[in-house]
Amino acid sequence: SLVGSEMCIRDRDYIDPSYGGHFRQHFSLYVKVSEVKGMRKKRDIYCTINTDGVPKARTPTIWKSNNPCFFEEFTFDIGKDVQFVNAILREEAKKKPVGLVSVPITALQNKGLVEKWYPVLPMTKEVQGELKLLFKVKLPFVTVVVQQASDLEPLDTNGSSDPYVVVKHGDTVYKTEVIRKTLNPKWKTKNEFQLYYAIGVTLPSLNLTLLWVKAWTT
Repeated sequence: SLVGSEMCIRDRDYIDPSYGGHFRQHFSLYVKVSEVKGMRKKRDIYCTINTDGVPKARTPTIWKSNNPCFFEEFTFDIGKDVQFVNAILREEAKKKPVGLVSVPITALQNKGLVEKWYPVLPMTKEVQGELKLLFKVKLPFVTVVVQQASDLEPLDTNGSSDPYVVVKHGDTVYKTEVIRKTLNPKWKTKNEFQLYYAIGVTLPSLNLTLLWVKAWTT
C-alpha cells in the first residue's frame, strides 16, 4: 500500500509498479543566429546548429555575401549530458563546412540571455571573421506524471478509500484530485508537475529530502 508511505525519487526513469507514475528530466536551448562579419570574400553561406554533433537546426542560405545576416531563431530540447553547442558555417555549393563556433554549455548556464560575437574557427584558409549568436538555456526541470495506484489500504468503514497523491518539492506542494471509493485509482487527467533544479545536477545526486511522493486518503 502507498497510503501514508513515502516514496523517494531515485532514478531518471523510475517506475514503481504500485504507483504507476514516472518522471523525466529535460531542458531546452534557445539560439539566435544573427550575422557574420569580417569574411574575406562573398560566398553563398548558411549555418547549421548541432549539440555534440547531433543536428538541431539550419538557417536559409544567404547568397553572395561577405556579411550574411540570418536573424534566425531556434528552440530545441537537449539532453542533460550535452557539453557543446556548435554553429557551423557551410558553403551552399559543396555543403562543406568553412567555419566553426563551438560554445560549451557550462558557459551559458545561469547566465540568462548571452549575446556576443564569437570568433569563427576557419576550416578553410580563406574564411575568417566573427559570428554573432544569442543563447538562452531554459532551466531544466523534472516532470512527474501521476497516473494510477493499486491495492491501496481500505481506510473507510465501507472497505474502500478516497485516495489522492501529494508531490512535494522544497516548499512547493502539488496535489491531484481525489478519486472517490476506490483502492485502485486512475487519474483521468494528466497530472504533470514541473520541478526545477540547477543545470548539471542529476536526480541521483539530488537531496532526496527535497522530492517525495505520498498517497493519502480523505
